[in-house]
Amino acid sequence: MAETGLSAAGETNFFNLYPNPSADVLNLDIAAGSDAEILLEVFDVSGQEVISQKYSVMRGTNSIITDVNALKAGTYLLKIRDNNSSFEASWVFIKQ
Repeated sequence: MAETGLSAAGETNFFNLYPNPSADVLNLDIAAGSDAEILLEVFDVSGQEVISQKYSVMRGTNSIITDVNALKAGTYLLKIRDNNSSFEASWVFIKQ
């Protein structure tokens, strides 16, 4: 389980990514300080983008489920950022 927090425009946002490792889906819980549009991207170890999805999050707790079933087993980088580029966070996860 990976948790991280960061400040964006004076607000605190908390994240939780699980399960890690994952066989089929990744769950990302976001406690956002304000409404935002976010971009979720997944990159393989060579830096190639393999997933790119946009989501709307609302102030408060949000849960995002990302299907990783089609990915080959290996190590990946998941990045999220908002549409204003005021915050960005990333995690390494293992696809089983």
